Amino acid sequence: MKALVFAQDGSGKIEEKAIPADLQEQAANYRKKMVEQIAETDDALLERYLDKGDLSQEDIIAGLKHGTIGGGLLPVLCGSPVRNMGIQPLLDMVLTCLPSPVEHARSVQIKGKDTKTGNEVTRKPMPRSR
Repeated sequence: MKALVFAQDGSGKIEEKAIPADLQEQAANYRKKMVEQIAETDDALLERYLDKGDLSQEDIIAGLKHGTIGGGLLPVLCGSPVRNMGIQPLLDMVLTCLPSPVEHARSVQIKGKDTKTGNEVTRKPMPRSR
């Protein structure tokens, strides 16, 4: 529940500010709708939401991941790579809230060709080593 103000000079700098007073009610309504949709992705989240009337940040992130893996949610963000606006929040969302190939149910095996032998190979997604 913050307003992100993007620098107009193409630097990619973001300033976090309070939501303007005339938009606070609208922002709160949209947040409530979003949290309800996220809560509906999982019975445990829905129960928590109905008990408390809200979800924690961790619950929201877990629900977004669960909802995107199941195909019930499709997060939408806006940005302009030409003006360098909104790109960092988009990348943060991808890393934090979207499933990795390992977590994605449909990416069980990937077929391709070995560039050295030309033979067809099948690979499974693996967690990134750190």
